[in-house]
Amino acid sequence: MSIPDTSPVEDVPEQEPPLAGARPNWWVSLAVVLVCLAVIATGWVVTKLAVGDGSRPRDLADGTGPMTVASAPSVEGVDPEDAGTFIGVSTELVESASMFRITFSVYEIETSGRSGGEGTTESDAARSTGSSGGSTTGADGTASAGEEGTGAQEPDGAGAATSGDGGTPEADDAGSPDSDSVLDSDVVESTLGEGQVVYDTGKNPKFEHVFRTPDGARVDRYQMSAGQLVMTADVGVPGLVVLDPPDEADRYLCSNAFATAHLREVLSTSTDLTFVGRERVELSGAEETVAHSTYLYTGTFTSLRGGYDTTTGDNTLTSVAGTEFRLWIDELGYPRRLVLRSRDGIGETHEFHSFG
Repeated sequence: MSIPDTSPVEDVPEQEPPLAGARPNWWVSLAVVLVCLAVIATGWVVTKLAVGDGSRPRDLADGTGPMTVASAPSVEGVDPEDAGTFIGVSTELVESASMFRITFSVYEIETSGRSGGEGTTESDAARSTGSSGGSTTGADGTASAGEEGTGAQEPDGAGAATSGDGGTPEADDAGSPDSDSVLDSDVVESTLGEGQVVYDTGKNPKFEHVFRTPDGARVDRYQMSAGQLVMTADVGVPGLVVLDPPDEADRYLCSNAFATAHLREVLSTSTDLTFVGRERVELSGAEETVAHSTYLYTGTFTSLRGGYDTTTGDNTLTSVAGTEFRLWIDELGYPRRLVLRSRDGIGETHEFHSFG
């Protein structure tokens, strides 16, 4: 005989079967999922703030202290009489500029009655080396560093002077390296060419360098925004040519290095660099004349003379020792005028505009 089970039995409510056609509440499910994701994201952010990933923007200075942006070049606190330092900062300012314009002219100097070139201009010798101003005879750049212009279709005040004989400012005796200075000689100039350089990092090409001779010969040089160097000319070059790989002459004449090449050569080769004093300089532009309060520096150095060989279609570059110079730099540190005279009878005037 079995004993009947008399233990209490829990009352379990009967579950009603689901209604036909009923569906789960998807809005509630979606809300739950979103809340979970928010919790996870909040935890990740908190962890990053607490631990950090050790990365920092590449344009910020390294170091254990607060991160700071590297300062731009400035002549603030630099004594203008410290010629080397002041010109050095000026060079950095030009190299860090996003835009500028340079106008220049190249000319022969008749040096009659003076040692080093009595009675001759030595222009024939200059042409024989293919170095004078871009002509069809192979002379494109008798002048150093800045002899060929860029950018605009028409040179804008290239080499214009506000004093003197219209192409070169009159030399001041205070800045002459010696009594036989080419800068202080009475000269008669025969223009070999005029040019213009335009540099603007917001454009393509970003560097344009155009040089023209009086007979209409022209050389155009460019630096594209991606860095390629390109040139074309009336004679010697078959259309537009990509300079790949570029040589030293190409890099000098076809890139923004053109603007500071002479400044760097002054710093590295001049042994008689002298601060002369303050002078007011007026630069002639397309529509107006702009005056600048400047510091004047003089001396001799080994200049660079760019050119173009119409026979080969190549750019050329020559070092010219003993070139006398006068350099005017404004109070903010930007170069405004550079005048060069070499013993072989070649002169140049460069004027700097529109820094940005």
